[in-house]
Amino acid sequence: MAITLDATVGGTDSNSYVTLDEFYSYLEIRANVNLTDYNVDDELSKSLLISATDRIDYESYDGTLSNTSQALSFPRYDLPLIDGRDVDNVIPKNIKKATFELAIHLKNVDISKKDLIDAPIEQLSVGSISLKYKIDKNDNSTNPSNELPDFVLYLLDPLSYTAGNGVVQVFR
Repeated sequence: MAITLDATVGGTDSNSYVTLDEFYSYLEIRANVNLTDYNVDDELSKSLLISATDRIDYESYDGTLSNTSQALSFPRYDLPLIDGRDVDNVIPKNIKKATFELAIHLKNVDISKKDLIDAPIEQLSVGSISLKYKIDKNDNSTNPSNELPDFVLYLLDPLSYTAGNGVVQVFR
């Protein structure tokens, strides 16, 4: 089944903050990314962009939705200025860049995997050093890891009151 990517600004069925063409253009200028890894599989790229958008939408943002029927958290109004620029009623550059960067990150890291912090050790060997954690999907000692990369948090911070370092922002 073909994945439908909908990047309509303020759309009721939108599922991405960026188009596939915007993503590929962004990848072309990145020194540490092999464009071929992405554009040979449009379906993978669409999936990565939708997943990145979904994760970005888990955060709480300043301002108010531009339209209560829109599917995504952006566009918004009553947002703080970013570098002196008004970002009301548009998809801010920071959100687009965060989507690109998180999609790149998601290609290599599954953030839905269990976080092993506090997981019980099932087996420990000393010769050739081996450590195996007991991971049980019903075990409350393991949690899904949903940490965002630092650069993505940096991009979201000016728009979010929960991401990043939690600095109180001044509204205009």
